[in-house]
Amino acid sequence: MIGRILRIRYELLQEIGDNPIFMTFIAHDRVSERNVVVRMLKPKLNTEKPFIDALRKCIEDSKKLKHPKIAEALDMDEDSGEWFLVFRHCPGNSLSERMRKMSVFALPSALNTAEGVLDALTEVHKRGLVHGEISARNVVTNPKDETF
Repeated sequence: MIGRILRIRYELLQEIGDNPIFMTFIAHDRVSERNVVVRMLKPKLNTEKPFIDALRKCIEDSKKLKHPKIAEALDMDEDSGEWFLVFRHCPGNSLSERMRKMSVFALPSALNTAEGVLDALTEVHKRGLVHGEISARNVVTNPKDETF
């Protein structure tokens, strides 16, 4: 998959995650000249029209979210029968990676991380949406402000 180009635009650079629904990659957007995150639907789900329609609605709803602690949804598209989502890339490490490397958190750091997650979820819920996939692998931390 690495090196594959989706829709003549997104070049897959590095796999960063895998779960039962998506394979996740850092990709280079050749149009905007920036890195993005591409989440490709697993092959068995590419033909599930009701699921794809529901996913499309979720992405359209989440495009309305503009918050510094939430990775912006940019696109949902299809390439050769394979559906994928595109999000703004937030540089940093996942919270699960940070916990693995530094098992002990200073209290201010832990509180800052929790506050960032809660602030983002508050914005999501204000808009009547549900995130549905909160986990340590989906929270990105960086030294500057701990959480996106």
